[in-house]
Order: sequence, then structure tokens, then C-alpha cells
Amino acid sequence: MPSGQGLVPSDGHARPRDACGVVGVLATAPARAADTGVAARAYQGLAALQHRGDQSAGIAAGAAGRRTGRVAGPGPVREALARADVDALRGDVAVGHVRYATAGGLGTANIQPIERQVGGVWFALAHNGNLVAAPQPADGSDLEPGASDSLTVATLLAEALAGGASSFEQALCDLLPKLTGAYSFVLTDGRSLYGLRDPKGLRPLCLGRGGDAWVFASETPALMEMDADFVREVEPGELVVADASGIRSVRPFPPESVEHRLCLFEFVYFSRPDGDLYDRSVYLTRWRAGAALAVHAPLPLDETRPEREVLVLPLPDSAIPAAEGYAARSGLPYGEPLVRNREHGRSFLAAAQGERERRAASKFRLIPELVRGKRLVVVDDSLVRGTTTRAVTAQLRAAGAAEVHLRIASPPWRWPCPLGIDVGSHGELAAATSTLSAIRDELGVDSLNYLPLDQLLDAVGAPAGQFCTGCLTGDYPVRVPTVPGQRPDDVLVPAPAGCVSRTVAHRTANHRSIRKEPQR
Repeated sequence: MPSGQGLVPSDGHARPRDACGVVGVLATAPARAADTGVAARAYQGLAALQHRGDQSAGIAAGAAGRRTGRVAGPGPVREALARADVDALRGDVAVGHVRYATAGGLGTANIQPIERQVGGVWFALAHNGNLVAAPQPADGSDLEPGASDSLTVATLLAEALAGGASSFEQALCDLLPKLTGAYSFVLTDGRSLYGLRDPKGLRPLCLGRGGDAWVFASETPALMEMDADFVREVEPGELVVADASGIRSVRPFPPESVEHRLCLFEFVYFSRPDGDLYDRSVYLTRWRAGAALAVHAPLPLDETRPEREVLVLPLPDSAIPAAEGYAARSGLPYGEPLVRNREHGRSFLAAAQGERERRAASKFRLIPELVRGKRLVVVDDSLVRGTTTRAVTAQLRAAGAAEVHLRIASPPWRWPCPLGIDVGSHGELAAATSTLSAIRDELGVDSLNYLPLDQLLDAVGAPAGQFCTGCLTGDYPVRVPTVPGQRPDDVLVPAPAGCVSRTVAHRTANHRSIRKEPQR
């Protein structure tokens, strides 16, 4: 935990709390506020960001510097927010939030957007990320045990306003340099809409324009759902202020603290494949990673029964582009015998291990005819705890798969992330505490390999220094809490150049064709 004068941990737990999605909408023609439907547009944006969190959702709206209403509740967007209630919200500006929190942080007080009223100033705040340190509130008596770091920020802003800050914007600019961690915020004071990113740009945020509205969203697909065109990404360390006169950029951080260090796993897993980051297609990045993986870790030659059929398949949904790239580059047949059960959310986002295992066991439906008797290359985007992979491997074996070869389109995840991803200790990570062969045996697969970091960065096509790779390398762009226990480099056996395989030879099969990368 970073230490310093007046700094305290923002969370009493080693595990981070938030991995969320945020939106904001400002109608720049106030006279037409009743017709612009800012809350309805925010609702559409949140639905497009549902993959970023399904434990709660909320929208707060305002006009003329005043609160006009708030709708929020536990669960996914379409359960938490009754559409009739959303449509009844009036105002010139709205902010919205979908939330994922770890166990212990699910109280209604933590459901966002968080609101405060200080004298004549009302504001609402939506936060994506996780703080590792923040100033101590002068009066934290209203913060219950288990309160989120977002509540802490709201309390600090309220104290600044009560203490005589000249404006909400000034209170915000004074506070921001004192926060340490990963954050994208969307806020409103009922007149203006504010979008900002931390000085490392760890969490994404983009700006859009649609008709008479300025729009912020965590991802570009949400802009489209809110009838807005992409304008640009909010820069690291930038506060963008939108009001009736347009937009302006404010830089509240020291220039030397600002750099591009977006979380690399936004490309690997978190973001939707139909979005763009760093002006690059998320889908094509994952496709290229899969193609590189086919070269780095081809299916071993079948020396026992060469006539057996082969199938490349993804773990839906985020691994589909990587599996398509693997199949195209290797020339092996591609199929999707695993069908996601849409009633279940991402098992990674389940707070407790028992719940993760329950979700994983019922996460996919299998078409057994597509895998029976075949050698399977199962492509996944990442391997964290292995919960889903174990369950899927058991399904495939039970359906009669001849072999199961696992290929991961990213490097081994060896380090916990205190910056907004729910991995709080080395013990939760398969690659941090086990050798590659032990992981293979635990998962029940015939061979296992990962894509090296340099090849993943090549697939993204952006300079390596523009990403946070802390969960892969232990190199974080900010000072982070020390996690108790053994460090992964004490126990991890480096992966060999080839696959780790039980019985098959480490020679490349004679692949039929090499296909080109798809065009955007």
C-alpha cells in the first residue's frame, strides 16, 4: 500500500473492488431537455457495457444545477433499471454506471452513481477502476465498513465544496492529484458533464458526439448505442468538461506524472471485440494474437492415428477472434461446439470461488457430435484461475473428445492486480503457484501453451511502453499494495519454447494452408 503524509488505503481488503462501466450524456439544447431522453440514452449505453459488471446498475440525472432523479438497483441493467422509471427521468444531463464488486462490497450504499448535496451544489459520480490510496476524509463517520473507494472520493469532493471550493470543477481539480490508482470518472453537477482518466490512463474512456449531445463511455460500442459518433479517447491525465458552450480540456496533473499505460487486458479480454482502443480494432488484435499463437504453439503431429479429425474451437465469447485467427493461420478446421448459456454472466466476474465454479459448470452447452473422436485445439484468451477451463475440459472429455490441447492467446498471469481486476493474491493464480506441467495436469488437457508477451504486443501494434503489464510481469505503473505470501518468481518454472504435452511429439503438423488477416 502506498504510504505518505495523509494517505490511507482506500480499501481494507487486499482484493480490488471495482471493474465497471461508465457513461454520461449532456444535451446541449436545454430547452429541448424533455425530448432529448438523456437518461434513455444512458440506459442504452449501460446495456452495451453489461459485460463490464452485472451486480448493480444506476442512472442519475440533473438539470440547471439541480438533481432531477435517480434510478438504481442490484443486478444487470434490464433487471436493476425499470425502463418506465428511466423514461420518466428528465434533465439535461445524466451519468450511468454498471458495477462489479468483490464479496463484502454489495451494499446498496455502494451502488453508483453516488450522489451528494452540499449547500446549493449537487453532484453525481460514476467510477471505473480501483484506488490504492486516497486522502483521509476529515469526517469519515458516514463511511460504513466495506464502503467503496468511490464513496471515499464522493466524500472528499463534498468536503472540498463544504470547505469553500470556488466551484465543483475546482474541487475536482484540487483532489485528483492526491489520488493513486486506476480510475476513469464520469461526473455531473447538473450543469456540466465531466469525463476524466487517471494520469496513467489505466482504464479506458472515450468521447462522442450525437446530434445535440456530448457523450462519454468506457467503450466505443456504447457510443453507437447512444446514437453518438466517436470523437476521440480522453487522454491520460485529462479532464474533459462538456457544457452548453462545447467542450474544453483541463490538465490537473503534473506533466511528468502523465503517460499512456492502458491495461493490456482491455485488448485481451475486457473490452468488446467490436470496439476500438488506441485507434486499433480489438477484434483484429485478438485475431492476430491467435494467428501468432498458431505459429508459436502448433498442434503436435498425430503419430498414433493421423487420420483423426481436428477441430479448433474457442471458449465463447471473448476468445472467438483468437480461435478464428489460430484456425486461419494453421489451416485447421474451425467450429463452435460450445454455446454460451446467456442466462449466466462471466464466471470471472463472480465474487466468490464457489459461485465461479457453479457458473462455470453451467456456462456452456456442448454439441457433442462436433467433438466426438476429434483432436481439439481449445483457444482461450487468458487463463487466470482455471475454473472455466477445468469445467469445459471435463465436458469435452465426457463427450468423447480424443485429445484436448489448450492454447492461451496471452502470457501466463502470474501477479495479482490491485488496480481494478478481481485477483487479489498469488494463490488465486494458476501460473503464479504451479509449473506449466502441473497446470496442464490440473486442467486435464493433453498439452498447454501461452502466447509470449512480445508477440501479444506485436498483435496489438502499439509500443510496449504504452501498457500496464503488471499482472504478467509484476511491473506496475504506480506503487501498489504489497500482497502477502510467496512471489511467483519463487515457484514458477519458466515455460519451455514448445508445448507442454503428455504423450504427443513436439513436431509441427503439416498444415494445409495459411490465410491472410481479415480486413476491417
